[in-house]
Amino acid sequence: MSCLENDIMLEKIHDDVLDADSKGLLENDIIDVVIETGLHADDDRDEILIRITEERFDALPDGPQ
Repeated sequence: MSCLENDIMLEKIHDDVLDADSKGLLENDIIDVVIETGLHADDDRDEILIRITEERFDALPDGPQ
């Protein structure tokens, strides 16, 4: 994938993560990040959601390019 394609895919994943968070579907993922990093689930929510986005992006079959 090109850099532009990576950026578009990353933005789509982040939008999906934000949508899932607003529906309360990420609590287990958030707890995992809190345990791994020591971040606060509420105070550091933006950083946690970015980490979840990056993990999902890195897990793509083709991976980031």
